[in-house]
Amino acid sequence: MTTGLFHYGSRRWGSRRDTAGWGNRRRKLQRRATLERLEDRRLLTTPPLILSFNSGTDQLVLGADSTVTSLSVTFNSSAQAFTFTANEGETFSDTSLPSSVSFSTTSNSATLTASWSSLSYTLEADFTNPSGTAVTLGASDGSAPVSNFGVGFALSGSISSLTLNDQGDTTGTSLSPAPSSLTSGQVTFDNSETIDYSSLAFTSNGSLTVNTGSGYGMFTVTGTPAGATTDLDTNPASATVEAITLGGSTSQTAASTLGAIDIAGGGSGTTTLIINDAADPTPSQIISLAAPSGSATVSFSTSSSASFTFSGLQDAGSTAGLTIEGGTGGTGFVVTGTPVSATTQIETDPASGTVDSVTLGGSTAPTAAFTLGNVSVTAGGSGATTLTINDAADPTAGQSISLSEISSTGTLTFGMSSSASFTFSGLQDGSATAGLTIEGGTGNDTFTVTGSPTDATTQIDTNPASAAVDSITLGGSTSPTAAINLGRIDIAGGGAGRTTVVVDDSADLFPDQGVSLSASSSSATLTFEEIFPPPCRPSS
Repeated sequence: MTTGLFHYGSRRWGSRRDTAGWGNRRRKLQRRATLERLEDRRLLTTPPLILSFNSGTDQLVLGADSTVTSLSVTFNSSAQAFTFTANEGETFSDTSLPSSVSFSTTSNSATLTASWSSLSYTLEADFTNPSGTAVTLGASDGSAPVSNFGVGFALSGSISSLTLNDQGDTTGTSLSPAPSSLTSGQVTFDNSETIDYSSLAFTSNGSLTVNTGSGYGMFTVTGTPAGATTDLDTNPASATVEAITLGGSTSQTAASTLGAIDIAGGGSGTTTLIINDAADPTPSQIISLAAPSGSATVSFSTSSSASFTFSGLQDAGSTAGLTIEGGTGGTGFVVTGTPVSATTQIETDPASGTVDSVTLGGSTAPTAAFTLGNVSVTAGGSGATTLTINDAADPTAGQSISLSEISSTGTLTFGMSSSASFTFSGLQDGSATAGLTIEGGTGNDTFTVTGSPTDATTQIDTNPASAAVDSITLGGSTSPTAAINLGRIDIAGGGAGRTTVVVDDSADLFPDQGVSLSASSSSATLTFEEIFPPPCRPSS
């Protein structure tokens, strides 16, 4: 900052005229200019506050800028408690205490030494600069994981960002991992290390970042700081799995009640992500999953803040995956993009009398069903679930769509995609509302159905473009796949092209089998009639 030159008429400072008065005024103006320069430096220079712990030398080192107004350290032992505070520019030391504190804006550092064996301690730092301060606990190179500090931190005041580095934590175990957690006011690590930020305010566009360690870990988020984005960066070592759960088992902690969260999977291991909205009773809740450019996003229709983005879950390992648990109010799941090389699990849970709907794929070319990855749908609850596989925007020529079912679990695969494989179970609940719908693309699709849900209707909608022909084959040439073993199937031909239907019951070994074909207006029905109803029906 350049200080201006002040000139008042022809009167000169320090002249014989009014020497004392002008001398005092000059000194006041000089002090004011100095304060202005200091204030400008305070606003323009905001290096981060860094705290790290070195267990070898028992030192807690604090590097800070002038926005920190006080540092308070409290020691507690079984016999006595000590409390002392160091303000800006002051050094506090008392030989009766087991430590000393030095805090100075000139050296930008404060060092605390103590005997940790018999004492627990809490550090409190107060931040008052309205422009905010960046605060980091722990070393980013892994040399000082925050979960190994053996100390609780209570932060107050106003900051722009808080980063908790735990990259060096390798203490996890795959047998009985102790979970770490994030609530609306504190982060607790697996060894009960707690960072309390309930009295801390984040400035506009603030952020809370937690970098987890390489050991096996479970991290549960049931609350997030208001007005700030939460970043979770995973770092599992090879052959280990880090599990992150967003949301909890009560309506106050359901995933849809959280704020914005970004998750970045890393390390040589795998990361699983569970988005738990099972406690959400909201009627007609819509949960959307999209992946526009390698980074997937889950959002809720009833919340503008609960938006979760994630990347790096995939490592081509079968353990990496995403699970979305729906609520009881009748949830609509819309999936137009999935994480690469990771399975997406959707779990429905409609209450009695309500219906959950799951739609895989969209009406535009980039979001057609065959562009998705592996998706598994598990229907539950006392209501019904409908599943729609929307490939209507698929222009692929010669696309083959296969539907099969083994042991009440159905699978649908695309011939032109090795990744788009959809499995489902539990759609059937004996009600007419449960069902499966398959919407074909505009190319000449081939549908092959060798197994279908037995207690739910399967709807096949064709959509061939002009001069294209869709073909549908119901049943197969082997005994378990004969047409008679399928459930109810409805076919709706559409588009400007044509559709052919083949009902293959050639593998049906039952004697005296009756087959009826009837037509009314433009629709036809083919049914199989059993001459020998169970249990008299011969086995195949």
